[in-house]
Amino acid sequence: MDRLRLIGHRLSFSKHTPPNPTSHSNLSSSLKVQTNEYNPEELAESSESESETEENLKKEEDEKDYCEGGYHPTYFGERYGTEKQYVIVRKLGWGHFSTVWLAYDSIHHRHVAIKIVRSSKNYREAALDEIKILEKVNNGPENHPGRRHVVQMLDHFVHTGPNGEHICMIFEVLGENMLSLLLRYKQFQKQKTEEYKKTSVSDDDNLSAISVEHHMSTINDLTILKESYGGLPLTLVKQIAKQLLLALDYLHRECGIIHTDIKPENVLVEINDVEKLVQMLERERKDRKLSRHRNSRSQQSSDPVVGDRSRSASHRPKPIRLSKPLTSPVETRGSVDNFFRSFSFSQKRASSHESFMHAKSESAPAVSSIPPVPPVLAPNPAAFTISPQAIPEEEESSEENDEEFVDATEPPIPFPDPVTSATRRVSSLTIDPHQPVSRRESVLSTVSRQSSTATTTMDFDSIISVKIADLGNACWTNLHYTNDIQTRQYRAPEVILGGKWGCSTDLWSAGCLIFELITGDYLFDPKTGTTYNKNDDHLAQIIELLQIWPSKLYLKKCKYSREFFDKSFQSLKNISKLKIWTLLAVLVEKYHIEEPLAYDISKFLLAMLEFEPKRRMDAGSLSNSPWLSDCQLEEHLDREYGLRGQDIKGWCCEQSD
Repeated sequence: MDRLRLIGHRLSFSKHTPPNPTSHSNLSSSLKVQTNEYNPEELAESSESESETEENLKKEEDEKDYCEGGYHPTYFGERYGTEKQYVIVRKLGWGHFSTVWLAYDSIHHRHVAIKIVRSSKNYREAALDEIKILEKVNNGPENHPGRRHVVQMLDHFVHTGPNGEHICMIFEVLGENMLSLLLRYKQFQKQKTEEYKKTSVSDDDNLSAISVEHHMSTINDLTILKESYGGLPLTLVKQIAKQLLLALDYLHRECGIIHTDIKPENVLVEINDVEKLVQMLERERKDRKLSRHRNSRSQQSSDPVVGDRSRSASHRPKPIRLSKPLTSPVETRGSVDNFFRSFSFSQKRASSHESFMHAKSESAPAVSSIPPVPPVLAPNPAAFTISPQAIPEEEESSEENDEEFVDATEPPIPFPDPVTSATRRVSSLTIDPHQPVSRRESVLSTVSRQSSTATTTMDFDSIISVKIADLGNACWTNLHYTNDIQTRQYRAPEVILGGKWGCSTDLWSAGCLIFELITGDYLFDPKTGTTYNKNDDHLAQIIELLQIWPSKLYLKKCKYSREFFDKSFQSLKNISKLKIWTLLAVLVEKYHIEEPLAYDISKFLLAMLEFEPKRRMDAGSLSNSPWLSDCQLEEHLDREYGLRGQDIKGWCCEQSD
């Protein structure tokens, strides 16, 4: 398998001989002074308590792949690095290209993610290419606001094991990806919508001091729900979109790098305090272990031989097979509620109607300080994450459970205006004149406190921070490793047609991603039909949405155009009838977005969704879009809005030296 074929396949496992136990350092003694949160023997024991049944291991790598040229066998407490400073804590996940682990850096006293690459020559070469790209990212200008929104590699080295030499990369630990965040919000939306349906506004007459807090949280929930149209709340989407664009501008203009695989899974939430989170999770683990121990003692057999044998077995070195993404430190429901409630929405936004009527007007981005980011986490092992499982295990995929969520294509429930609702709810609180004075004062104090909290929250005081991750498929603007790039739903037309591509190809994917964050749906999801394939359908969907036929001159330059278009380049070969449904119409008719707002959104997205790559607006320029002017981010890039990559090398084709 050569470098080109490796691009799209990054992860799997192999058979090995266990290393000599004496060659592994004792984690508990080495970390006793630095932190008392970790004990490798306890971790190994807790791991063994997880049943490595055949059913569970079906989701893991194939054991046969532990062989020469394959994966490296990894153990709890094993040390890695040039100074043996990285101590394995647990397995986060696996894939075709590498395995990913949570480790403790005993020199810098922090947790990191370690990616251990397969040892065959082809994988090592691909990893070396990735390291060069990551080093360029690390060495770019620190004053560019997009730099902090690209994942940072902290270290890299070669580790020799029984299966060969493995390149290892150390990364900062990140949180959940955008796909996971979308799924969590859909659950939150479904739950709150059902609660609202069951609650009659007329019941407010019975409001008491005890229930004021509940009503205020309901007000905030209504504010959130009114800001979403099937996907994430728009305020959150704007913050994510701006940071994504800043990161892409940094990669394109400052680093000369094209990501080539922008999608929700590769944009991750930054964790504000990894160490605090891990400590919380470790305390929870110890509490669960203590509870299990108490239960087992009451049911334990009196046979001492079995007990002794069991204990000694737990201390034998055992290669780790089962992935254990870290679970959330709080209950699933509470975690979801608290996270989304922390993102309430500014009432100071400019009217969408004004924006619609004055489409050409521009405004500078608002500025505010950035408070700590709530630790929202979920599994994404390939992108080096600590991952609390916000989604219950029995709900395995969004596709299987979409029908359980709120259907954005149905007419929205007429939620009351949150501010009006707040006033009415508080004013309806009846105070009995015969109550003791102290009781009346308590009620009034509660109302005042909660009312004040609601007002503060609506001024918007939380900002999410995200990072682009997984540069394993990235390339240089002057060196494209392969033309087989991008995940299907985010694939640009030039890639399908075999045309020239460059940095602007990332912008197409970004437009598709942001649409998905807004609506919860793919923008393009092509299928195979009886007379056409996915590429045919994909091109048809693009033309139907853009309502613009690509120019004959452009199509003639694309290698595969004649496979999809007739000789005149005015119609598709395999799909004769197209149904035009513009992006603006889709937003209004399918997602019930008010037309002025839908106009603003479509204008923003269409700047990235130009059929011809050279016509797309560049990321840095688009970060100053009027639609993003109220997203409350401190970061700002001094770049004129409306530029189309004229000054970016490799913008729409491979740069020639």
